[in-house]
Amino acid sequence: MKHLRKNARTPRQYMVNAMITFEKQGGYTQQILDEKLHESGLSQTDRNLVTYVVSGTIKMLKRIDF
Repeated sequence: MKHLRKNARTPRQYMVNAMITFEKQGGYTQQILDEKLHESGLSQTDRNLVTYVVSGTIKMLKRIDF
């Protein structure tokens, strides 16, 4: 993750940024996503995709980290 952008522009970048924030700071998934997506300019479909993937990943984190 050499070049992590502070201002993500694609759904994938928002997903990575949200996961890194969760990993470093902890907190509630929805709060992190709200902060990341609030002024993102992403379409509703893209925001839904980011929410779905990040929430699902965090939910399954214990199994993934096995």
